[in-house]
Amino acid sequence: EIRVSVIDRHALSLTFRSSREKDVDRYELLRGTRADGSDLKTIAVVKAEPFYLQFHRDTGLEADTTYCYSVFPIDSAGNKAGSSPLASRKTPAGDWWLVRSYADQCNR
Repeated sequence: EIRVSVIDRHALSLTFRSSREKDVDRYELLRGTRADGSDLKTIAVVKAEPFYLQFHRDTGLEADTTYCYSVFPIDSAGNKAGSSPLASRKTPAGDWWLVRSYADQCNR
């Protein structure tokens, strides 16, 4: 399972659970813009960290665009396990954090 959160209009944060397989040493992260995942391309290969959750920051994205993600665990021999289900998130348009910050201050 992979979760995608908004950082800002040009960046998303990916969080996914570590593989249960002991010999996984890296993860291949894929991104696309089609809902069916037919245009997924590798955006990064990240080292597996010894934690329950793995993180990656995807930057340089277009505002107001929906991105789909998947992740493949890769073992030390280079074998890929099955991919995660697709997860998606739309980057916001405009300076959304300024509006939200102002609204939060007004509601206190």
